[in-house]
Amino acid sequence: MVRASVHKVVTSVLVLGFGWAGSAWSSQADTPVTQTVVLRPTRAAYLRIDFNYNFKNALPPFANEPALTRKKTARGLIPTVPPTPILRNITDSQLYVKADHNPDFSIGSFVTYQSRYDGHILFENLKVSTERDSLAIPYTIRMYTYEALCAGWFEVISGWSGRFDLDGEQWTLGIVDNLDGQIDDRDLLSLSTGKETLFIRDCPVPQALFFAGHALRLDFSFTSVASETILEATLTEIRPAMGQLDIKAEGCSHLRLRDDRQIVLLSRPAGTIALPVGNYRVDNCILHSGSNERMAPKFVSCDRTVSVSPGQTTILAVGAPLSNGVEVSHEGNLLRLRHQLTGAAGERYECLDRRHSPSFAIYKGPLKIAGGTFPFG
Repeated sequence: MVRASVHKVVTSVLVLGFGWAGSAWSSQADTPVTQTVVLRPTRAAYLRIDFNYNFKNALPPFANEPALTRKKTARGLIPTVPPTPILRNITDSQLYVKADHNPDFSIGSFVTYQSRYDGHILFENLKVSTERDSLAIPYTIRMYTYEALCAGWFEVISGWSGRFDLDGEQWTLGIVDNLDGQIDDRDLLSLSTGKETLFIRDCPVPQALFFAGHALRLDFSFTSVASETILEATLTEIRPAMGQLDIKAEGCSHLRLRDDRQIVLLSRPAGTIALPVGNYRVDNCILHSGSNERMAPKFVSCDRTVSVSPGQTTILAVGAPLSNGVEVSHEGNLLRLRHQLTGAAGERYECLDRRHSPSFAIYKGPLKIAGGTFPFG
């Protein structure tokens, strides 16, 4: 018999949706109400971009590179438009960035950055830009790479944010672009209010946004004002077809549902809520964890789907109480145990609290013959 234990999880609405012309998001208003929000440069929740220029993906030398005799080097490209060439001097822990996009190091100039160690090799505050319609769009990124060659990930740490009013309440809208100068579902959107901060780090920018009882179609355009590059967001009121969802989400601070066209984010969801119609899967569930939210179990995945239809009410139970389980498998004479932590909708979580790792004990009858803790995660 196998027994498992895990620390008990301690245990209002925002909706995001994709929309396209001709879908449930089509506007029914004769004169749509619009407002333009000016988003100015700001520090942002990071957007990760992986890269790999190792082995078969290795780049040949750039034209007229600096003389680096007997130095270990590697090359890569930052995915701006056009791409930004980078040359890594591994021996001296340096990175040469051709911010002017020209792969010829004898033309123009390059900026040198020094690395530090942060679990991996880290180059901080790289300044790069993308050129769109004669406009230079600036970004600040950091680069994590492994000790050898040129592979790892970039983190975009700059973005744009601005405030707008809705029904007398002020909201802050934030956008992080993936360096290509075009805002679409490959970029990230965040929202926050004066009451609470809500960062949607892993939410693609939708074409339509439904929250606080309003459905808004989103359009974005980069422009320059007084030598500063800003992002203008146009919010247009629309009226999607709606259905009802009765949510039972114990211990859940934020819930995200998603179908092929829409994303729905609910803050402290409870009771019956009007949502755009769609066939949703549970895409994320963020749990309370007392005073330390970072230690809460982290959502991994869920196969559960729920259909929201016009004129009908559907029930969804998700979140706490969480159930502990152990998946047991044999590999020769090795018994492998895998911890499973699941919620009310069958969603799966990982444990993040290293101080209170899930534990197990194996008994033969009343006699305990083995025990221990599961690894982090």
